[in-house]
Amino acid sequence: MRKSKSSISASVACLIFAALVYLVASLLIFGRGLVGAHQLMQLGHSSDPTHDMWFLKWWPYAISHHINPFHTRLLWYPVDTTLMWTSTVFLPAIVMAPITSAWGPVVSYNILMLAAPVIAATAAFMLCYKLSSAYWSSVLGGFIFGFSPYMMTHMLGHLVLVMIFPVPLAVLVTLYRLDGSLSRRGYVAALTALLTIAFLCSPEIPTTMTLFGGLALALGLVLFPAEYQIKTLLPEIGIAYGLMILIISPLLVTMLAYGMPHGMLWSASNYSADLVGFIIPERTTAIGTIPAIAKISNRFSGTIFENSACLTIPLIVIAAIYLASTWESAGTKLLALMLACICIAAMGPRLHFMGKMKFWMPWAIAERMPFIKQALPLRMMLYAFLVLAIVTAMWLANSPATTRMKSIAVIFVIAFLLPNPSSAFWVSPLSDPAFFKERIYQQYLTPDDVVLTLPYSFYGYEMLWHAQADFSFRMVGAWITEEPYQFRRLPIVGYFQRVFDLPEAPEHLKAFLARYHVTVVIVDPSDMDADRWRGILADVGLKPIETGGILLYRVPQNAFSAYANISADQLEQRAVAMRFKIVVNAVNKYLDHGGPIRHLKSEALFDRDLLPADWPDYRKLPPVRMVEQRYRHSWSVWSTRDRNVTITLRGTSIAVEPLREKYSSAASRIVFPFLFHDRDPGFPPNGTPLTMLMVFNIDSLHAIGQQLSAQRVAEVADKFWPKGSIPISARQPTPARSKILSIIYDRSEDPPRPSIRPASPRVRARSNAEARGKLDGTERSN
Repeated sequence: MRKSKSSISASVACLIFAALVYLVASLLIFGRGLVGAHQLMQLGHSSDPTHDMWFLKWWPYAISHHINPFHTRLLWYPVDTTLMWTSTVFLPAIVMAPITSAWGPVVSYNILMLAAPVIAATAAFMLCYKLSSAYWSSVLGGFIFGFSPYMMTHMLGHLVLVMIFPVPLAVLVTLYRLDGSLSRRGYVAALTALLTIAFLCSPEIPTTMTLFGGLALALGLVLFPAEYQIKTLLPEIGIAYGLMILIISPLLVTMLAYGMPHGMLWSASNYSADLVGFIIPERTTAIGTIPAIAKISNRFSGTIFENSACLTIPLIVIAAIYLASTWESAGTKLLALMLACICIAAMGPRLHFMGKMKFWMPWAIAERMPFIKQALPLRMMLYAFLVLAIVTAMWLANSPATTRMKSIAVIFVIAFLLPNPSSAFWVSPLSDPAFFKERIYQQYLTPDDVVLTLPYSFYGYEMLWHAQADFSFRMVGAWITEEPYQFRRLPIVGYFQRVFDLPEAPEHLKAFLARYHVTVVIVDPSDMDADRWRGILADVGLKPIETGGILLYRVPQNAFSAYANISADQLEQRAVAMRFKIVVNAVNKYLDHGGPIRHLKSEALFDRDLLPADWPDYRKLPPVRMVEQRYRHSWSVWSTRDRNVTITLRGTSIAVEPLREKYSSAASRIVFPFLFHDRDPGFPPNGTPLTMLMVFNIDSLHAIGQQLSAQRVAEVADKFWPKGSIPISARQPTPARSKILSIIYDRSEDPPRPSIRPASPRVRARSNAEARGKLDGTERSN
């Protein structure tokens, strides 16, 4: 039966009014900080938004200039970088192209971020209204989905993860098809459009949609009676997916042509929901700012930019009441089972409790599935909030509870969803120097220039600067997921990223500049480490030009050509060996000066000034909550219960195994790789940074320290390879490890011993288990 024109007009008016309510909420919550700002501001924090800003400018630019938009050498030069295995925001970039052209990518980004919760909430409202037929209940349901803890979290910088409106709309059109309101052709067309839009906004969303949509269909086939004809949906959905694949085939072909990542781009274990996190909110909510609650949430793994698992107590109570009271309904069972499966998936491959990992969970299977393994478990929570939005709307519409009881429930739901009240929490200033804003760069840079920007990658604004400059130069850095293997191997890259300490940093910088033919270095003087960058550039003999709010260093041609042929293996081997010597000497000084061994840990060495002044104390770095945070850095030290000293070193196998070979007889235990999550994330063989654990008694460590001070070990005693003098290992590369070791280390004073065979998988697993078990004891004290 067709609806009358007046009925349709009333429905449209109700929809528009709900959208206006959500728009006002978005402006009040997120947009207040943008009003009256005297400098360029972005919604969100860190440099994640600049990643999306770059793509908002890139897609229209590449298409209009007839450039292949799918890969480029402008980033991570000279590597041919694919742009498809990252967050691309293709469709938003095309839609916002006129605004980006007129006012720049920052304005486009802010508009999209403000609109995302409005569109998502409106789509969820439509779904809730279809199921409940109650207007205000559906308005609340839309708010729960569009302004959920999931959305609040990703409003801090993930444009691709807030464009989630196709999810409730896909459910809505499926319901219309099931009740006969939508024809077969109409359903296929609508679902094809929604899947295509979802992919062009974020490839991750349709991937997880497929996972949970397939689960819902499977459960529906079991739970619902035959008259719903769910089986008839299967071929229609298959046709929609086929059409979607045909439409996006150029993008898919490009993605597959460059090869799928063999492992996970990000660790699923570090971005999994904590069991306590389902009821303890993050600081994105007003309740989460309470000090006692914030103290608990700070123990969760991951970061505030991902932790979105809090279902809130009122929503949990409402869901429990509704599901219990209507359990006989097949629809109720479907909602309950979906909510349970989503929450289990969000817990990731291992159960987390108060920041500590426990036993394995079902999501460990998903880590072996293509495409799905790249999705972080915490991001599954968007589907949980869609279920809760539906349940809440239906409870308010159909529950026999009194109006007073429902009003109290609504107040509590909204109170627990209220955002962080600080307007400054949702926005942050951008570094917008006149050098790029006023196009001063045209006087200093050419398309042939290769530019290094400091701060680097994640910590800087190079992506925004590059977009503002219309991509008119090449960069040896970027912020698009992780850096290529060729860059990751170089110790100086970790130094740039404020994670690794680096002995002889100026010499490593010379090798980097020569290796990638860098012609210009740009430093942001407002950066917290600007003095550090000035110092290292002065050490290599470069002088700055102060212009347009930046420091520009022109690198003379062939200035460091003698360093160009030093391999990444040689650079890393030298850095790891020297780092080991410095740490060993620091530990020995700590003990020689009466430091109690039971208090020995990395922090104690920093507190007593036993380490180089330019080594970064990880306690003072920007906070990144990880379960094993200290192992993100290049080394760590702590004492064991039996008064031994444990040292960990981070590096590729070719860099750390020489130390294992040399000191295996002196160490009581050496485990490599040590951490359970040290697995191949898709890098070339022997190119994965791993952690090696070495345990020494005090006497052995003292003897090693004396040996390192007395011997002329190439990596320790000699100065860095000077200009014009390349070491023998560079002139005569040898692939065999035994020959490499004979070149790197002077073993003339070492007693002969049998070679060490690599441990079998069973022995390695047992060693890892022993080390992890010991770590759970007193060794975790630091």
